[in-house]
Amino acid sequence: MLNHVRLLARRGISIQSPLRAMSAAASNTDPVVSQPADVLDFWFGGLWSNPEAMRAPGALKDMNPLWWGTSPTWGPLGPEEKAAVDTSCQRFAELVRSAARGGLDHADNW
Repeated sequence: MLNHVRLLARRGISIQSPLRAMSAAASNTDPVVSQPADVLDFWFGGLWSNPEAMRAPGALKDMNPLWWGTSPTWGPLGPEEKAAVDTSCQRFAELVRSAARGGLDHADNW
């Protein structure tokens, strides 16, 4: 897993939240996803809570691997890079399963 992080870094791909998620997974201390803000912070690279930073030109360019499966310069990702992005999303697997079972249907915070 850490090899995937290093590969992304060598290619100039520095998606903040996915890399933080991969590092947490590697250390076996995945943060618990309990609030919508957890998902939004991951999806927007930690910028969700800072709208001004999100509006800065190019601020979200590094999210291309997560959003579109491309490098920040729109080039294709290799198999290892794709695997690293997939790994970064694994912390949300139980949340998605719970939502599919209707587990979030009546949750006030969702």
